Amino acid sequence: MLTAIACGSSHDRPPPCTNCTGLGGSGATTGGGGSGGSTGGAAGAAGAAGAAGSGGGAACTGWGGSPMVEITGPADEKFCIDVREATNEEYGKFQAAAGNPKQGAPCAWNTTFGSNHALNKKDEPAFSLDWCDALAFCKSLGKRLCGRMDGQPVAYPNEFSDPAKSEWHYVCTNGGTTLYPWGAAYTPDTCNGHSVSNPVAPVMSYPACHGQSAPFDQVFDMAGNVAEWTNNCETTNQGESDKCILRGGSYFSAPANDQLKCGSDLETSPRGQDNTDFGVRCCKDY
Repeated sequence: MLTAIACGSSHDRPPPCTNCTGLGGSGATTGGGGSGGSTGGAAGAAGAAGAAGSGGGAACTGWGGSPMVEITGPADEKFCIDVREATNEEYGKFQAAAGNPKQGAPCAWNTTFGSNHALNKKDEPAFSLDWCDALAFCKSLGKRLCGRMDGQPVAYPNEFSDPAKSEWHYVCTNGGTTLYPWGAAYTPDTCNGHSVSNPVAPVMSYPACHGQSAPFDQVFDMAGNVAEWTNNCETTNQGESDKCILRGGSYFSAPANDQLKCGSDLETSPRGQDNTDFGVRCCKDY
């Protein structure tokens, strides 16, 4: 793997979004319904307890890792997406079970599934992943990297910001209607970006860092925290050196360069790069 180190300074974080995890009702600040489980969430800070969730859909439940939510695309195509980034705990279990990887092209060169997961809290996002690590993790859960609406790779480089083509971009932009997950304009401290000056934070610990309305409001941390590998790479067949696009920016992304915008492609790295802010969120065919 190619390794680069990025550092962040530590400051106070907002309180964790303790009612946001799981498959049941989210019970976040509005006390709304959840992401498709069988039970409701606890009462949120300003709302009643969430009712039993229905947004996940049968095809999007029971897959391990992050809970998933059902998304309907612009042409009524359906797919599932993780409600949050993969955690250290989840990646650690995969890493322990994976043994020596035997991946085919374009990942035949990848001989380890390394991550710094053992050095961090179990509820923080897994990081220091290269593209092939991320791919193998998602596949181990019966999922895949987020790509086109039809489950195929997003054409590099132009389709990444097309909400009619890219699953990740469609969800981040609330169906192609906003520049950021939370709305049209940048607002400091909504998500874990450079304005907060935090290192990586536990998943879903920024309560306002989600989409605007159902089902997008059930998807957290698509801006900041860790950048997310997607199935959007060069097709020059150079394996480890092919460039791929990561989405969403990370904990040290500054608003000045627009890395926290849904449409940013500034985080483009070789398939074999495993920076300390590179993580993953999985998708799945419906």
